Amino acid sequence: MKKITFLMVFTLVSTFMFAQTFVGQTNSKMNPKKDAQDFSVPTNYKPTTNDIKATVFFEDFEAWSLTWPPTDWTQIDGVSSAQHWAYSNDTEDGGNGTGQARVMFNYNQDEWLITPTISVPATGNFRLAFDWSMYYDWMVSPNDNGDFMIKISTDGGTNWTEVWVEDDQALVESPVIPWPWETYEWYTSNIDITSYAGQDIKIAFHYYANDAARVQIDNVTVYETYDYELVLTTPHLWFNMGGGYLGKMPLEQLVGIFFGAHVWNNGLLDAANVVLSADVSESGTSLYNEFKDTVILSAGIQDSIGIATGFIDFLGNAATYTVTMDVSSDGVEENMDNNSYETTFEVTNGIFARWAVNNGHQSAWNFVDAADGDYIGVKYYFPNPDRLWGIRVFISPLSTPGTTMTPVIYQSTETELLELVVGEEYDIIPADLGNWVTIELPDLTGEDLDIDGNFVYYAGFQCYWGEDTLLFGSDVSGAPHDYRYESCLYTGSTWYYFTGAPMIELLTDDFDSNQELNVTDSNVSVYPNPSNGIVNFQNVANAKISVYNTIGKLVAQLDRANETTTLDMSKMQAGTYIVKIEGNGTVITRKIVLTK
Repeated sequence: MKKITFLMVFTLVSTFMFAQTFVGQTNSKMNPKKDAQDFSVPTNYKPTTNDIKATVFFEDFEAWSLTWPPTDWTQIDGVSSAQHWAYSNDTEDGGNGTGQARVMFNYNQDEWLITPTISVPATGNFRLAFDWSMYYDWMVSPNDNGDFMIKISTDGGTNWTEVWVEDDQALVESPVIPWPWETYEWYTSNIDITSYAGQDIKIAFHYYANDAARVQIDNVTVYETYDYELVLTTPHLWFNMGGGYLGKMPLEQLVGIFFGAHVWNNGLLDAANVVLSADVSESGTSLYNEFKDTVILSAGIQDSIGIATGFIDFLGNAATYTVTMDVSSDGVEENMDNNSYETTFEVTNGIFARWAVNNGHQSAWNFVDAADGDYIGVKYYFPNPDRLWGIRVFISPLSTPGTTMTPVIYQSTETELLELVVGEEYDIIPADLGNWVTIELPDLTGEDLDIDGNFVYYAGFQCYWGEDTLLFGSDVSGAPHDYRYESCLYTGSTWYYFTGAPMIELLTDDFDSNQELNVTDSNVSVYPNPSNGIVNFQNVANAKISVYNTIGKLVAQLDRANETTTLDMSKMQAGTYIVKIEGNGTVITRKIVLTK
């Protein structure tokens, strides 16, 4: 069996600090019992209203569930197959959950879906854009069983010219579409059709296959773009040595940062004197500003531009730093909305983190053929010796109470992975769902938690779920992450990386758990009360919350709450419960009445 679809394209990751070989997975398949997850996926560049100078034609397939095909579209069904182009709004195998056109696989298929006549204006720069999702294995390699082609006719459909096909790397690969492309990932292709200016055209989506795989398309757009249109497609923030992106970096473990970006000339004309700049600021004060220029970027071409000067000298304080990157040229752009990228990272007292956006759910549970005890984690490079304190993880609200996790820290040497620290098993409880769980690591000898500098350490958890669900929060937002250097999965005696940065934070000895507590009797709110099951806690950052029934039995507990925390008591019996909120040397008691 294979891994699920967000795993990255096969590669080997091997540097002096990654002694092990890591592989990503392609052609992945989601476990059927786990298809109800709410995964966010990286956003590829696609035309938006800000990128489009004028829309000539648009179809999003939203209104045609009952009357298919869309008005004035033509569908030609193959005579040898029971599967033809049809409306779909499912999420199965890459479906986007909104209206889309889809053709399922069968045998001896010859399926056409053709737009109405589109009149392309006589002057301007025009492109055809469309979203698509396909199965790489069965459409390209190793089983090239079908072709999905885009064809254009200027004589009403008598003769057709092929302008795009899914297995032609020169046509498909772009600044935002990798090669090989990922199975059932959504991509947006942009085809230059300026040569058809002043003509009436029809566009055909032609599926010709024999036992291939489903194809899905959406958001068909013909639009006019600008003369000058630079697009900063993929920003790169490379945290030196350990690689990838760091959301939080301890002050004692600072490393250099290098900046760059993929820049795409999506305009009609060549761009001269293209300049990429990077600025780092703290509290509105610029600390660093460097740039890299290139002579020319031809129309339709993308280039990777890097700023050679690393940034580290100004990271003197524990603070939040803002990174802004911009691209410009001598050409005057009418639309500058896609020329910039901004993000932040933190320098902290004792907290290492990779994640920045909580928009996914991942653990070893996700992967087909995963078994109890499989490990998932995050990689951190320590340039200097340090001492560990603990580890914390955000528990997805989709998890099942009663599942178990065990913290484990590995050290990567030139020849092996060493299991340095194994913590105690932790059972997920209802109050953990949608909250952080912090675990202090054991130190039996007084030296267990002392670590060496110039090594990569893996901070993560062995996962035990049985027949239930165990998921952690995760950042699957895409750039500026480079997940090859950020994630790690150990399953079936093999180490993998995958597309996602789990919300697993490693805490060093400089982390002060007491300093973060912020609970006073005057500002804590518990509501609604009475409640029919959902209870909200306000101003309880990092507090310990314990719930007792009337006979004093502990029925729920959360070690480190968020500023705003929600507790689901809907499965408890109706009655009165006592809640203790502990933090900052203060114990606050509240009474909650649970009604049914």
